[in-house]
Amino acid sequence: MNNTMNIHEQKGMKCKGLLLVLLTAFIATVLFCTTPSQAHAATVASGDCGDQGGNVTWTLSDNGTLTISGNGKMDDWNKSPTGSPWEEYDKKIKKVVVEDAVTYIGADSFFWYEKLTSVKIGSSVEKIGNRAFCETNIKTLAIPGSVRAIGKEAFEGCGKLTSVKIEGNSLISIGNAAFGDCFKLSAINIPDSVESIGDYAFCCCGLTGPIALVSVKTIGKEAFWSCIYLRSISFGDSLVSIGDAAFYECFSLKKIIIPNSVKKIGENAFLYCYSLASVKLGNSVKTLGGGAFFGCENLKKIDIPNSVTKMGNGVFYGCKKLKKASISDSQKAVSFRSFYGCKSLTSVKLGKSVNKIESEAFKGCDKLKTITVGKSVKKIGKNAFPQHQGFKLKVYKGSYALKYAKKNNICYLLVAKVKFNANKGKVSKKSKVVTVCKKYGSLPKPTREGYTFKGWYTQKKGGDRITSGTVVYKSKTHTLYARWEKKR
Repeated sequence: MNNTMNIHEQKGMKCKGLLLVLLTAFIATVLFCTTPSQAHAATVASGDCGDQGGNVTWTLSDNGTLTISGNGKMDDWNKSPTGSPWEEYDKKIKKVVVEDAVTYIGADSFFWYEKLTSVKIGSSVEKIGNRAFCETNIKTLAIPGSVRAIGKEAFEGCGKLTSVKIEGNSLISIGNAAFGDCFKLSAINIPDSVESIGDYAFCCCGLTGPIALVSVKTIGKEAFWSCIYLRSISFGDSLVSIGDAAFYECFSLKKIIIPNSVKKIGENAFLYCYSLASVKLGNSVKTLGGGAFFGCENLKKIDIPNSVTKMGNGVFYGCKKLKKASISDSQKAVSFRSFYGCKSLTSVKLGKSVNKIESEAFKGCDKLKTITVGKSVKKIGKNAFPQHQGFKLKVYKGSYALKYAKKNNICYLLVAKVKFNANKGKVSKKSKVVTVCKKYGSLPKPTREGYTFKGWYTQKKGGDRITSGTVVYKSKTHTLYARWEKKR
């Protein structure tokens, strides 16, 4: 009997133990297997945040997530003396979720929230307000296709932001300093819809490119200043102006093609772009701002189109590898220190409208041996030309440049213009400049149907025959005439 009771007691003890184990397991399941949203659903604070009493609310959970819900616009907090209604919780907010149906994220909403590392923006937001997430620690960012405008300084100073993905083709404007000082931002896509990029928009970012600005019309001043890793950027045919210092200190930029739509390149636009070796200017550029290509040490050649009428001071200052330059026929002045210190420059062509060469324009061009200065030039500044012994000015008889050369003890060579009269035939080249007491050099070959070209002569009938080896003795403009013999 006692043995039987002992057996029952032992079984009872085992059942109780089993129940205890099951109960413990159930409690553990409740505590540890509950989903995060269930486990951290406690609300810390909540309230309204809509514009003018709009139907937008906020809720802060104890897991550090602040959720913006409702329908319509958030209010701006940049003029509020106490800031946003969640300002007192700024050290607790780690994540922001802006739900669908919210259309605007208010200014200064999360300005300087250092604990904020994650942002989710809903698919109805059309604008992100000024400084909305400025100086936060978000790491990646997805901007939905509904957004049409990013306000100024919206993400400025987000030092841990590494990538931005902009969806769709609705974004039109990127505001001033929108991503300025995002030092680690290396990748961003600019949608084809974007028309304007504000001042300082991407200054001091870690962008590497390639970046395509397909529809952008204006690039603000210092927009990409000190993007030292940016290697490639392209522009569409909508671009009209490039702001002052827009690409200042983009050390890695190697090639630039300016489309025909651009009318103005601002001051210091490509200052100290050390790697820039190739620049093609469009045929509508009217203004090259001072210092536009200052210090572009690897630039080797520049053709200034005839559209350019104004060129600021020091445009190509210190372009040490620049070998060839031509000034447009529309340009009236070669500005102060335009080509100062271009140590490799060997060839310069001045346009026919140039009437002024300012001080030190070509000073320090150690390899430049000669420049032909036309009769149109009426003023030349102090030390305008190289001062090494091998340099000589090519000037016309009776010109201001000749007087300048004599006054400043500059060696010179007289030049003259020779015109080509095809004498009922056709000739590709209408004239050339020749140096007095030097050979004529290459002469064009005209054509005339049914006739054989017999050479160039100093008169239509008679006269002396002129060949490429003939020495020029006339110091004034003169004409050479084609001589023909009828084919048999």
